[in-house]
Parts: sequence; structure tokens; C-alpha cells
Amino acid sequence: PDAWVGKALCVRLPHQSSIDTCQSLQPECNCLPYLQKAWKGNVWLAAVGQRYNVQMDLLAHELADPQEWRLQVWATYRMEDFYFTQRFLQWDTVDEWGRPLYWSEIGGQDAYPVNYIYNESACSSVGCGQLQPVADYPHTSYDVLGEYVEGVGFPGEVAIPELGSSTRGYTIKEDADENGVLHTTYVRGPWRTGSQAFDHRSYTVKIYPCPKRGCWPPPLPPGGLPKEDFSPWSSPSTWENTTAHPANPLNKLETVEVSPGNLEFQVLEPVVWADGIPS
Repeated sequence: PDAWVGKALCVRLPHQSSIDTCQSLQPECNCLPYLQKAWKGNVWLAAVGQRYNVQMDLLAHELADPQEWRLQVWATYRMEDFYFTQRFLQWDTVDEWGRPLYWSEIGGQDAYPVNYIYNESACSSVGCGQLQPVADYPHTSYDVLGEYVEGVGFPGEVAIPELGSSTRGYTIKEDADENGVLHTTYVRGPWRTGSQAFDHRSYTVKIYPCPKRGCWPPPLPPGGLPKEDFSPWSSPSTWENTTAHPANPLNKLETVEVSPGNLEFQVLEPVVWADGIPS
């Protein structure tokens, strides 16, 4: 019909003599709904139970990981669920002591990935509290680009939030070389009936590289704090009760191979005191 021109795509199969112009995505409908968007953003029409991989044609300066984006799903119907997986080229889940680093704020709510757990009893040399993956996390979805090795995608399982969980949950799956992650968010449709059986979902996702209270301070160097008491360089006890010690800065040293590949500094010429050793 003229009223539908430019507003819907209708397809008539060869064996059909007429078409049903309904656009509610029901089996009897021959038309897809009119998709409208603003001057920015992307619009997709997806089939039930299918995963799609979208490749963006970006310029070199546009390849940085996103720090903030907005998800909008219009007219979600009862019991419809949507997963959105975003690939990050760089993502540090924890530091070398297991302390959490990157995290997401979704719709104003911040939390750790639902496939990780914060273990307060796990301790290291810098303190207690470590973010650890949930062992045998059961909720996954197969994707043709579900596993990344050195930036190349292969088929694999992607961790997804559990159905029926919080609408603000998210998961991450680290690359095999731990350089990036697959970040999956979850949009849950309404679970109501009647006139409220559909709804609009819209929220903002923000990525932070440090915990909410601030980035972790650097750990102390090996050995802890320096000693508060110092020994005078001229004291014999400082040089293990002898002035002919390799640590004495006035001595001349030489390198001696004590065993194959094992070198050791030895005193070549010890310091010669002009008078008695000062005290």
C-alpha cells in the first residue's frame, strides 16, 4: 500500500497470492516493521535465538576502546531478553596481586562481572581481597567469534549473564593471551501481562580502569620500608668486621667465574688505611 512505501519491507513468497501487511513479527506477517533512528547510532533487526557479529568500518584513530555508550531497545515484549557483546582490545581485570581493576557502571549501578567473585579471604603481600573467576560458570552462549587469540577470533563459548538475573548484570571473557575481553551486557524485557506487556529499555554503560574509590597505590618495594638505623661506613661491623669486603666502596673489585656461567665479585685490592680504623 502507498501508506507503507518507504516505511516497511514486505516480501511475498512465490506460492502466495496475497500478503498480510501486519508488521508485528508474527509468523503470518509478510512485512518487517519500519525502523527509525536518530542521526547517530545503529539500528538492527534481529531474529529470535540468533547471535550477530557486527564489524565496524572505522578509521585508525577511531579504534580506541569505547569508554561510554548507550543501549536502547524499544518495544521489548514480555519475556524477551537481549545480550550485547562488545569486544575490548585492552582490558585489565586484575593486577598481578589479584586486585580488581577495570569495571563497568551500567544504568548508574556499579558491580563486578557476575561471572567473577570478590574473595575477601584471598590475600597476598599487598593485603587481602582478590577478584577471582567463578569456577565452572555455567551460563554461556556459542559464537563464531567467541574466543580470541592474539587478536584473531575463533568459535567458542561466551559467558553471559544468567536469564532472570538483574537487568544490570554483565560478564567478561578474557582473551587467551589476556590482552582484551568480550564484555556482555543483558537487557531484560518486561515480565508483565496486559497493556504493560511491552516496554522501552534504555541505559548507559560506562567503563572505568580503576576501582570506584580510586586507583591502587603502588606496592612497597621488596624488603619493605628502609631501616631507620644506619651504620657508619667507617665502622668495621658495617663491612662484616673487615675493611677487605666487596661492599666497601673504596675497594677495587674484579669479576671471577667461580663456576661455568656463575660470576662473583671479589676484592682485587683492599683499602689501605693511612692510620687506625676510625670509630
